[in-house]
Amino acid sequence: MVKTGLGGFIGVFLGSLLVWSNWHFGWLKITPSLSYPVGITVFINVLFVFATIIVIGIIASLIASVESIRNLIGTLSHQIEIPEFFHYLIKSFKTHLLNDH
Repeated sequence: MVKTGLGGFIGVFLGSLLVWSNWHFGWLKITPSLSYPVGITVFINVLFVFATIIVIGIIASLIASVESIRNLIGTLSHQIEIPEFFHYLIKSFKTHLLNDH
């Protein structure tokens, strides 16, 4: 999550710098005499971008965590002797929580 937040902060900073520079200097033009209209509503734009980044980061983290748990459970169940009760728990966990039918 720290990397996601840091990447989001850097991206918002660079994007804001790009928008500000075009607004101030007008280097991106539609026609030779007409600059591309840009603007930023700081609170709404930044909030929307950060919310999107955080949601995507959480989804990516959950996918990675579930895959790691699946691999760990599969590896452990084949490498060590596990009592029958734990086999039942592992099977239930894989079936109900990980949707591994």
